[in-house]
Amino acid sequence: MLLNEITNVTTLKKGISTEEVLRQNVCSMNNKECMKGKCDKCKGQSVYSVTKNISEHVKWQQWCIKSEKRTVGTAKEPTEKLITFTIKEEVNGTVESLLKVFETQLAKQKVHTYNLRAQFRYFKKKQESLAKNECMIHIDYPESYNCRLNTEVQSIHFGASKKQLTLHTGVYYVGNDRVGKTFDTVSDSMDHGPSAEWAHLKPFLTEIRHNHKTVYSVEFFSDGPVGQYKQKANFFLITKEPFAYGFKNVRWSYFQSGHGKGIPDAIGGTLKWEANRKVQYGKDITCAKDLVEQLKDCKTKLWIVDPAEINIRKESLKNESLIPVAGTMKVHQVIVATEQDTVLHRDLSCFCYSDCEHFTTLKSKLTTSKLSSQEQAGQIMTETKA
Repeated sequence: MLLNEITNVTTLKKGISTEEVLRQNVCSMNNKECMKGKCDKCKGQSVYSVTKNISEHVKWQQWCIKSEKRTVGTAKEPTEKLITFTIKEEVNGTVESLLKVFETQLAKQKVHTYNLRAQFRYFKKKQESLAKNECMIHIDYPESYNCRLNTEVQSIHFGASKKQLTLHTGVYYVGNDRVGKTFDTVSDSMDHGPSAEWAHLKPFLTEIRHNHKTVYSVEFFSDGPVGQYKQKANFFLITKEPFAYGFKNVRWSYFQSGHGKGIPDAIGGTLKWEANRKVQYGKDITCAKDLVEQLKDCKTKLWIVDPAEINIRKESLKNESLIPVAGTMKVHQVIVATEQDTVLHRDLSCFCYSDCEHFTTLKSKLTTSKLSSQEQAGQIMTETKA
């Protein structure tokens, strides 16, 4: 939208794509210095000339993130909740202000595009160079499945009558296998947090170790929602869970924000389509057990995840005092360090370990010591005497 308006006040051709603007704006789209605005040759260069007076007033539309308080709950027990939402908003301003907004967005798009390409490049190279003792796993939470009955009364379509199921889909590659094996875990629990995530990972991690006993190195690939994969609780569990299955080297890479669906999302769509087809032929799907039963003939292997196991893992995690990783939103790769409860992390993925010549690698401790009640009492007494 912004680019369309820019073509009305500059020499940029109508219909030009964002990628073409970026290509004209930098020396190379694969050069980190160029795309991050640090190249002396292309930094600050412009690919257009202004055709209107910069003081002239214009209107344009742009996406904005807004927050407001809304009343939720029942009429008897109303509560206020802060809601964040995205809207398309019309903005009034001068040509000069429009150009400033465009240049700001263009700089962000450069970084976004570079990170996007770098992560996909790394994913492809990793897949092509897997050793016999290495495994890579691409996972995602597709849209939840809405349970269905073959015949339904009208009232079932209102309120909370229709139950939803969580699907956690993925594909894994071992050694020189370029085809991969697809899998899906299904649960009646709608929890998508780190504890649930590792409960969903358990069945096929167990299978990988059972079928490939020489595999000891694993790297996970996913998108980066902060409520699921990219957060302190998952960083902590990365340092614990895989090692319980016998893995020795563990990494987790994140695709650029808004990307990374790929095969796992396609698996989810295919399974849900097949499940709905079964319903049309007279079957009812009301729970995770029903879904797995109806899809047992699919090539994708399916498991059921018990909500009770998820709850046990959540309770166990409460005992940990976790520390957030500074700059979590920029992190695109996490590597388990040799020190306990510690990870190495960097802004982009690389094959290097700690001594990386391509990207800055930082180290973060994930836990802080928790004093027992007796230790706390002893500390208070010592401070009192002092």
